[in-house]
Amino acid sequence: MTRSASADQKYQDAINRFDDLGLVSNDLTGADGLTLIAVVRNELFYLPSLLAHYRSLGVSRFIFLDDHSTDGSRSFLACQADCMVVESQRRFNDRERIDHPIAADDGTARVRDIWMTLLAQKYTQGRWSVQVDADEFMRLPEGLGLPELARMLDRRGDKALSCVMIDLYPAHISDLAAMKEDSSLDTGRAWYYDARQHFTLPGAFRGPRWSQPNVTYPGSRARLMHQWNIRPKSLTRRLEALYRIPRYNLIRKVPLVKFETGTYYLNPHRINKPVSTRYVLPLEHFKFSGQLYARTEAAIRRKSHFGGSTEYQDIELLLQKMTRAEASFLCKCSSSDRSFSHYARSKVALGFGRPDPGPGSLRCHRPRLPMCAVEEMRRAARHRGRVAEPRSICLIREGP
Repeated sequence: MTRSASADQKYQDAINRFDDLGLVSNDLTGADGLTLIAVVRNELFYLPSLLAHYRSLGVSRFIFLDDHSTDGSRSFLACQADCMVVESQRRFNDRERIDHPIAADDGTARVRDIWMTLLAQKYTQGRWSVQVDADEFMRLPEGLGLPELARMLDRRGDKALSCVMIDLYPAHISDLAAMKEDSSLDTGRAWYYDARQHFTLPGAFRGPRWSQPNVTYPGSRARLMHQWNIRPKSLTRRLEALYRIPRYNLIRKVPLVKFETGTYYLNPHRINKPVSTRYVLPLEHFKFSGQLYARTEAAIRRKSHFGGSTEYQDIELLLQKMTRAEASFLCKCSSSDRSFSHYARSKVALGFGRPDPGPGSLRCHRPRLPMCAVEEMRRAARHRGRVAEPRSICLIREGP
């Protein structure tokens, strides 16, 4: 056994040590077809729409790890013939000591991160699978399904595909408040997003780290936090805010992976293998749905998310400020056209609609910063600290 193979086996054994998964309903272990894997807790609001969406994209098996739901999610999934539910005695945000690259400096890792690799390793070894949260919906070109996309990636020799997480939002804060009474997600209502390029594609293969798409616009949530003066907590982000919209949340995700020996998730947004340098797809994220108020209150109370749920503390403050001002979510690049052709035209989706040059003809895409954007950033920096009203800077960088 080679050294690398020995290390792969060691890491796989370390993950397997946390395999206490027990079957709850519908044993689909041996089922064929493309699989979707998700960790859920009290996601009944999203599940009907999630299943309908991914079934339409060609997913034929769903594996859910239920983290002690109390809202009827288990009963609902048990009635779905293509859904398998498993459970663990551990909890989503527990930390466990593990001898593995996913461990932090203290030698521990979040159980959620361990589960992601464990589930793929156990149920989809050597096969393509999708891993998403219940409020994340991949968008594909019209007429293309996930099995066909997987075959396209196989022909190129790709093992994973990046998506840009697009936070969808209603037009006005009053629209969001009105959604609090909704019992399920309505994906067909008027949802908006920032219709502008978020990523540029990387150049030729330079290893797992450098094959990631380059972020050129940090997304609508970062825009809103910046606009409403909700300051980044880290010094790096505060300095970044002096000349552009600072990054707030991670908007890169790798939901489509061909899981082979030696593959593992470093966290929900990165794997240890290079991703496709050809394609980026939109991943619609229904963060600003009617569930946001209840989720925010629960996350702050339980401190069940990263950093003691500081992200949800910021969201609570954002909602309070927007409610007092009776504010709109919209900016000058907002669009409600969620067709894939519009995603491609606005360069949210990358790599589709042009001839495929093949893996040997990749070029480096470098973002250019036009002078009008430079002047806008300088003007914002000069007036920083004297601006009482929320800022409306949106276009900081244009695509190549």
